[in-house]
Amino acid sequence: MMGKKKLGAIKAEVAALLGRLPGPTPRAWLGKEIDSAHKDRSRDVETLEMLCAALERAASNGRNPKPRRRPAKR
Repeated sequence: MMGKKKLGAIKAEVAALLGRLPGPTPRAWLGKEIDSAHKDRSRDVETLEMLCAALERAASNGRNPKPRRRPAKR
């Protein structure tokens, strides 16, 4: 679907897609795909590695509370 989407809708779609991947975890599947892509020069290894890094960052960050805003200096 094209057009404007809210971030929550995009996150839900990505989570649903990751849930349908074969293997025990999305990280395990991406690891196998990265290994396979290293052997096949026609595949883009860098994009797979960046996706894997983004997933790991998101998993490690979790939902952190927003930092408290300091009042403006006068």
